[in-house]
Amino acid sequence: MDSTRCIYTNWDYFTKIKWAANGNLLQKTETEKSFGTTKVELTKYLSFDDKNNITQILPLWQYFRENAKGFGWFTPSLNNVLQKNVNGTIRKSTYEYNQYNYPSVITYIDDNGGDTKSFKYEYQEVK
Repeated sequence: MDSTRCIYTNWDYFTKIKWAANGNLLQKTETEKSFGTTKVELTKYLSFDDKNNITQILPLWQYFRENAKGFGWFTPSLNNVLQKNVNGTIRKSTYEYNQYNYPSVITYIDDNGGDTKSFKYEYQEVK
């Protein structure tokens, strides 16, 4: 059974996320109101890898917003997004993995000639 919930909201910003029964994202709708105008961004998640998403080991992942500086574009999903459609723009991601099948390097590619960005992650066990 698919599920939908609000992940982040305040007076001017609202995010609604829909997950598939397998734990991967189906779509995300972000609504932002500013100075009397409303901007809506719709993201449809098209494909995933079969590896672990970092949000599976971060107990407070909901405090990291997508596109947060230095954190990358992690989305709360079971697996890692390989391809998504954001308002008609296809965006792809490639990954390198550590020995536990979590991403160690992530590269984001915008098919419309936009930026290509890479992020490197190191994991440490907290004892």
